[in-house]
Amino acid sequence: MTALPPYTPFLQRGFIRFLHRFFRKNFNGVRIARDGIPEVPVDRPVVVISNHPSWWDPITLLLMGELMFPGRRCYGPIDAEALTKYPILGRLGLLPLDSESPSSIRAFMRSAEAIFADNQALGMTVQGEFVDSRSRPLKLQAGIAHLMRRFPDVPVVPVALEYPFWNERRPEALIRFGEVDLGGPHRRSSRPAELLEHATGMLTDTMDCLSELAQTRDPAQFETLIDGRRGVGGSYDLLRRLKAWSQGRSFDPSHEARPGGSPQ
Repeated sequence: MTALPPYTPFLQRGFIRFLHRFFRKNFNGVRIARDGIPEVPVDRPVVVISNHPSWWDPITLLLMGELMFPGRRCYGPIDAEALTKYPILGRLGLLPLDSESPSSIRAFMRSAEAIFADNQALGMTVQGEFVDSRSRPLKLQAGIAHLMRRFPDVPVVPVALEYPFWNERRPEALIRFGEVDLGGPHRRSSRPAELLEHATGMLTDTMDCLSELAQTRDPAQFETLIDGRRGVGGSYDLLRRLKAWSQGRSFDPSHEARPGGSPQ
């Protein structure tokens, strides 16, 4: 069996610490929907499939994996050419993949087999290109169907990602898990086209649910993983701070500081 892909734990820990600061600086909050947190057996590997609305997705999945699947190494594919430019990423769990190269695909499958044998996690943005989260119908790359058929007992977890602006200067990073496909013999006997349709339906349903939650603009619908910097900053927040002080109130930098949504 193929050995596990290269992985340097101390680099990974340092990168995760960096990501916490990075997301705190660039987002108002990183939030996961309360109604969809999955229960994946800890003694089984897992494949996470997500949509691909933005540049942020791979590192969002990496951060989410660290927070939601503690104790597991989280791997994911990256364009093989990009990895040659930034080889250190290979030490963080990113695997080279050239979708036009049969030998690259075979090597990726061998790496996936080693990852699953060690009960680790594999995350994939299965659209293969940037696509607006509202675009329908979804078009997933066929590789996920072949992965599901080759490893029929590995649970597959759909994850929807969105980065909407609500009421603050910075966007929200929103995550929702869908219903877990725990796998079974039926996957081995299914045709790739059937599995691709199944994966597409799973992810579409998850994205639709997240879209409805995002439109509520209600943080209470989500569990906050990382609380970012709020407020507008600069002289505007200085004036708001002085106003709060003059009225004997503590200053809340969030734009929605009062019940009912009216700003301070």
